[in-house]
Amino acid sequence: MGAQSPFFSPDSKQIAFFASGQLKRVPVDGGTPLTVCEVESPNGPHAGGGTWGENGIIVFAPAFGPGITLWHVPAAGGRAAPLLSLARDEWAQRWPQMLPDGRAVLYTAEDHPGDVNDANLVVQLLPAGERKIVLRGGYHGRYVPSGHLVYLHDGALLAVPFDLPQLRVTGPPTPLLHDVTSTTWTGGSQFSVSANGTLVFLPGKTTRGKSVQAIDRAGRVTATWADPANWFNIHLAPDGRRFSMEIFAGGTSDIWIYEWDRGTATPLTRHPGDDMKAVWSPSGGSLVFNSNRAGPPRSVYWQRANGIGDPQRLTNSETSQWPVSWHPSGRFLVFEQRNPETGWDLMILPMGGDDVSGWTAGTPAAFLNTPRNEKEPNFSPDGRWVAYQSDEMGRDEVYVRPFRAGGNGWRISTDGGSFPVWSRT
Repeated sequence: MGAQSPFFSPDSKQIAFFASGQLKRVPVDGGTPLTVCEVESPNGPHAGGGTWGENGIIVFAPAFGPGITLWHVPAAGGRAAPLLSLARDEWAQRWPQMLPDGRAVLYTAEDHPGDVNDANLVVQLLPAGERKIVLRGGYHGRYVPSGHLVYLHDGALLAVPFDLPQLRVTGPPTPLLHDVTSTTWTGGSQFSVSANGTLVFLPGKTTRGKSVQAIDRAGRVTATWADPANWFNIHLAPDGRRFSMEIFAGGTSDIWIYEWDRGTATPLTRHPGDDMKAVWSPSGGSLVFNSNRAGPPRSVYWQRANGIGDPQRLTNSETSQWPVSWHPSGRFLVFEQRNPETGWDLMILPMGGDDVSGWTAGTPAAFLNTPRNEKEPNFSPDGRWVAYQSDEMGRDEVYVRPFRAGGNGWRISTDGGSFPVWSRT
């Protein structure tokens, strides 16, 4: 299902979570998840946390990255709306917590891109009252029943006494634990405190990035890129000697190319916006990716793999588009598109040109648009089939469907599935 960032209802009988571009809720004892609202994430499917207030309102951060603010929606369902705007000294908002009396929300605010150890804990009186920084140099703050704020700084969990009626810190911090798992990229942290004061946490180090390893079919590591970075969406080139990835640094993401033989990583794009989800052309001479460099929503661009020339725009849509797979003939690109009425749909983009002369795009046409969410389409090596994931059964499963002949899709997975990838043969 791809669920992430779960949080409890006030009575602990339901769990809300993010999956497939939606905020959902499900009973603790099981059942079919219900959709609360659509979540439009301009920077990818990475939600920045949520909180379920006793007043029946859910407050959440739809994504990470620059300009993200808190939104709110009735837990019973409806259309989400912005709750806050950015203050003059705020760069992004995330990890909200509705305070017990319901009159204010606590959240993490970054005032610049980079290390969340420099972030602040902020309290906002609702609906539009005073906003103030209650603690500097901390992230993922939580008010606990003992009358304290607990928060993280450089992987250490600390507590400060907090006056709830006055909404202010009243004493110095006290270290509680060291080495609580967290990440300095998002501020995501693996701890929680129950209403009776029980603390649960995942021991571990603060992560500042991940290395990349190549593994053969026997499970042996054959190559390693050991320079840790906040990377996502690795995609091997057709020659198998390079891979593309997006690296998040300094508050934005760019496309990089790593060459196994030389052991070097080189940026393909450099832009204040976010360039993401790169896909290689069949011959490996070009890549397509999506970007908000022209402003939201995200559109599809192409760029030569050698970096010569500027990225060129292929689409101009009113909703976000995410390229996923290039047809082996080079004549078609399949991408995901966000539709306000039907959710995520699969679209086909006719392509003209080549890696030498450059690429042009025709008019996109719907390949699959239903009331359910269809995502992660991938052409088969012979170009006859498209594999994809859909939540038409209530959770994500993998399906295949003929590309040109029409007809129905066949479900491949039986116990949940996502992100299908074809073998080379």
